[in-house]
Amino acid sequence: MLFGVNLQTTLVCIKKTYNKLLKRTLKSWQRSFLAILANYLCVAYAGVSYIQIGDILRFAILSLLFVSSISYSGSFILLLDTFVVDSKEIIVAEKPTFVVKTIRRGTDDGNLYSTSDAGILTLELQNTPAKKQGYKFEVSEGNFEDSLFTGEAVTPSKYVENGKEFSFIWFDGSSYEQEAFNIKVKIIGVSASGAESEPQFLTIKHDGIKKPWWRIW
Repeated sequence: MLFGVNLQTTLVCIKKTYNKLLKRTLKSWQRSFLAILANYLCVAYAGVSYIQIGDILRFAILSLLFVSSISYSGSFILLLDTFVVDSKEIIVAEKPTFVVKTIRRGTDDGNLYSTSDAGILTLELQNTPAKKQGYKFEVSEGNFEDSLFTGEAVTPSKYVENGKEFSFIWFDGSSYEQEAFNIKVKIIGVSASGAESEPQFLTIKHDGIKKPWWRIW
């Protein structure tokens, strides 16, 4: 018995926790850690002694709890909600007008558990439609290093104070140096009946960040 449960039950619990963790947005080192942990579990199944299995499982449970707490501490509140199309009445969608409000690039603040490696793009809606609608965002020109948009129509979540701000987060990297980018984004308004507006094309660019001359590491 291990922690009051049998071996099979313990392994099932760890497997479920492992699968849930993989669905979260984890940093690369956390994913690597989980992969190593999975190998330990495979060794346990392969036929090592019961005492060794007990040691491995104790280590596995503590490790999963550790990684789980890190992923919570280094996470963001929900910034966008999926827009729900739920009207049978035909509603015309209005063409949006967005501007770039802020671009925050990822950096290294020396804290492994922080979200300093995240880039944040915030766009601000300039016109207010007569009826509430969602917006689809898509990179139409240029290349971006990570997945920035989901392709779904979205609206700001209830946690966003300014209901005209749309913030998108990507993994920019924990570094003092960031590359430049220049993309064109296609933005379409989506009404409650599913109608789509004419697209707006917005150029979004950043000159990148050069490593300070005095940093040699």
